[in-house]
Amino acid sequence: MEPSEIRRLLENAKVAIKTSRTAPDGFLLSYVAWEAFQIRVLIVGLAARGLTVSEAKSFLEKEQIWKQHKKNAVFRELFGANPPNLKFVGKYFTEASECSELRNRHVHGSGRTSPKTFADLSWRL
Repeated sequence: MEPSEIRRLLENAKVAIKTSRTAPDGFLLSYVAWEAFQIRVLIVGLAARGLTVSEAKSFLEKEQIWKQHKKNAVFRELFGANPPNLKFVGKYFTEASECSELRNRHVHGSGRTSPKTFADLSWRL
């Protein structure tokens, strides 16, 4: 996803959080933007190693990075550490990973939470 699309998702998430009565839509948009940002970081890292953007996207698809352990492996290969352990930015990955449980519960219909929790986690993302 292009950086402009990630920014657009975040802007729409902000609007949804402010106008929604339950805020899950804003939370989910924020989460999609977070996932896209991680992929963008990997694409940039692969491009720095000489791959074209197209080659980087193909590599990431082949690596099945939608599986967290595989995404972590690519981060380790490129940046020398798992995302939560990366210097300067690891804390952001740790905070965002705390949102994944709510995302999974909501998307798979196995749990609910308060509108405030959705909104708070949206802002953290």
